[in-house]
Amino acid sequence: MKYEKLLRNTAFGGLVGTLVTLALVWAFDSDVSTEIKRFYTFVFTACITLAAATLTLYGVFSNIENQQTQAQQDRNRKLLAAKALLPNALSKMCEACR
Repeated sequence: MKYEKLLRNTAFGGLVGTLVTLALVWAFDSDVSTEIKRFYTFVFTACITLAAATLTLYGVFSNIENQQTQAQQDRNRKLLAAKALLPNALSKMCEACR
């Protein structure tokens, strides 16, 4: 994926967390009506939930991709091992048939 290294970066996660926290503090401490505070609280909560769901889906998809890659590598290794043992097995079969 394009942003894989960026998402795994701890400093980037800290930056996003700090920005979200500062935005919430600003929204709660501002001198606006209670309805606007409730609206911003709802919007921030929804955005954080969507971001968490997106990161979770990214993690699941990368895990699936990793498992498929490992399965393909295992199949390739088994194929190479079978190809390496084939001449030996054929010679033993020839000896047994004589």
